[in-house]
Amino acid sequence: MEIYRLKAFITIADEQNLTKAAEALFITQPALSNQIKLLEEELGVKLFKRDAKGMFLTDAGEILVKEAKELLDKIEDFKRKAKYYKSEISGKMNIGLNAKPEILKADSICRNIFEKYPKVKLNLIQSITPEIIKNIKKENIQIGFVFGDINEADFTKIKLSTMEIELVYPKDFHEKLSMIKDIKELSGFPWILFDRECPFKKVMDDFFEEKGIKPEKFMIVNQESLVISLIKSGQGISVMLKDEAKEAFQNNEIYILPDIHLTVELSLIYLKEEEKNPLIKSVIDCIKDSWKS
Repeated sequence: MEIYRLKAFITIADEQNLTKAAEALFITQPALSNQIKLLEEELGVKLFKRDAKGMFLTDAGEILVKEAKELLDKIEDFKRKAKYYKSEISGKMNIGLNAKPEILKADSICRNIFEKYPKVKLNLIQSITPEIIKNIKKENIQIGFVFGDINEADFTKIKLSTMEIELVYPKDFHEKLSMIKDIKELSGFPWILFDRECPFKKVMDDFFEEKGIKPEKFMIVNQESLVISLIKSGQGISVMLKDEAKEAFQNNEIYILPDIHLTVELSLIYLKEEEKNPLIKSVIDCIKDSWKS
């Protein structure tokens, strides 16, 4: 059975019109009609009903067109795999980082990729989750690290870890905070909050609802990277990734509020339509290996 006859069968079934199908396949109507005639003779089954309005599938055609589409998908997948094994993995890969490279194990990731695929060129782009999402949709970035619950239909998501988050505050607040008896009293302190697109906003909103905290004074930022400098300058209470908060505390820059346990999900995302892209699959595997070790 010739593949081009299956493509002709599927195209006519989709277009329901011989003229439109011939145009889509860049062949003449008589040639297309002959292909279907030969396919029907080969199968011994009538695939179409023809009338003045167009060409429509018979009952057998309705069943067989689904099989034909699945068969062509398998053939295309077979070709992609053959191409993958035929050529060495190479190309440029833009990866969006939503936190410090050391937190995301970028050193290990790069080492793994360069050892396995020396012809791959990496471009690491420091950004934030909302911007990474936008740039993957625009195809400026192929793979991105993101925080939060990302459930968009366009993306494939791979969860890497659950990251711990600390509640942090300026050194100037330490004396007053050490005297509070009820966590609801935090409502009276200045806060540094996040805008609606930032995943940390949901973390803080859930915390406020659980503890009954209603901040009276606050400022809103759109990047987690702004928080450390604002806290150091005494602007308010906020949240930071545990590793970053621990480093800042050890440098005597901030304080960490004890016994507060918050988390955010860290994931990789990429366009679902790129799931079979051998370059993306190879880089994803290297990232997953780094996070397993």
